Amino acid sequence: MLFSRKRKYWQGANAGLARLLQKGLTMSEGMLGLLSLSDVQGPRNDFDEKLAGPEGKDWLREFKRFLRKEKTWEAVTAPDLKVFKTIKLGTGLRTA
Repeated sequence: MLFSRKRKYWQGANAGLARLLQKGLTMSEGMLGLLSLSDVQGPRNDFDEKLAGPEGKDWLREFKRFLRKEKTWEAVTAPDLKVFKTIKLGTGLRTA
């Protein structure tokens, strides 16, 4: 009795598998994206390491901004930065 139930179960499973094989592909082409794993693996590993590093909070904050298509890693400039140059005045070098 128990054997016959198992046999019916496996026959049903095999029939379902046979239907899937007759259909062909079960996923549409491009369903998993157009990038291969080898294209994504290096940058993904680098990003994971940066998130786990000491500046991980900064990376996460900027990544969230990136996903919202906001400007990320904006350069901080010092206001009124004075630049000194050495120029030639008359006969000798002087600092202005």
